[in-house]
Amino acid sequence: MKQNRTNHCDAGRITVSGAGCVRADRYGTLEVDGRAVVPELAGRLAEQIGENAVFAGRVTLTVELWGQPLQCRTLRQGGGR
Repeated sequence: MKQNRTNHCDAGRITVSGAGCVRADRYGTLEVDGRAVVPELAGRLAEQIGENAVFAGRVTLTVELWGQPLQCRTLRQGGGR
């Protein structure tokens, strides 16, 4: 996943993006190419504004589904890698 960020608090934006195999499960895990999206975003946010800092903000998460490539179809069947 790549990162784009601006260091201005009034216009700060952290973007975590990636493409590949997307997996979501009933336990709230969302992965792109085997990397959990929410912890990645939280870590980048903590780097930029500091841990435990509170700011007003908005979070928009968009998943654009392209299809089911063969290598993704068999990636997580049975719960293992």
